[in-house]
Amino acid sequence: MADVKTQEELDLEKFNRTMQVVARRVGYYRANPQRFVKEFLGIELKWFQKIIIWAMMKYDFFMYIAARGQGY
Repeated sequence: MADVKTQEELDLEKFNRTMQVVARRVGYYRANPQRFVKEFLGIELKWFQKIIIWAMMKYDFFMYIAARGQGY
């Protein structure tokens, strides 16, 4: 005889699967914040902006002194 699951059990399984996907995506985008900007926000970054965003996420203490012309 087949196991019959209640609606609550089915909902809990669906929730757990969803949270596993969310956890994988969060981990991926935390390790690759420049990809989050491109894929999720739809903003194309220049190579130095990608490096800056990555460095801000990687290091506890970060300072970037922008030269003239970097605020465009």
